[in-house]
Amino acid sequence: MNIINEKIVIESVSRRYPKYNITELVSRMPEDYHPEEADWGKPMGKEVW
Repeated sequence: MNIINEKIVIESVSRRYPKYNITELVSRMPEDYHPEEADWGKPMGKEVW
């Protein structure tokens, strides 16, 4: 937001998202990490498990 010639000017700004690297992210995980399985119950409708 700027003031130009006594007017408030609002301009859009492009967002910069961080670039992720899966290898680097996984390297930060503890070696003893073992995710738990989640039980979502029986299939409903046309779901297939």
